[in-house]
Amino acid sequence: MTNWFGTLDVAAPKLAVLDRHCEVVGRDPREILRTVSVPFVIAESESDKAAVMGQLPAHVRDVTQPLTVVEAVEALHGYFAAGFGGVIFRNVSTRTPELLARVGEVIGQVRKEGAPA
Repeated sequence: MTNWFGTLDVAAPKLAVLDRHCEVVGRDPREILRTVSVPFVIAESESDKAAVMGQLPAHVRDVTQPLTVVEAVEALHGYFAAGFGGVIFRNVSTRTPELLARVGEVIGQVRKEGAPA
């Protein structure tokens, strides 16, 4: 299992590096579950994004993107298409029961669409 951090543009290229290392040591890269800690916080609506970001510690705001449930589902499809088999929503971005419930909505939608979650 591996776990990467960052936006899709940052995290996805690291999978190719992992594949090259596997080739060097003779390991099948498909044996490795590739997960990513996504830099999202889930807002109820577009107008809720600023308020949700305001709930986060200042140092986290710089590396976190506010997304609605629909936007987060779309973003996760990009990670899955790139080769990630799972995602991790960080505790710091799911600080309230409401935020955690929205993450549950995202996971439910992704599973309903047949993607891993």
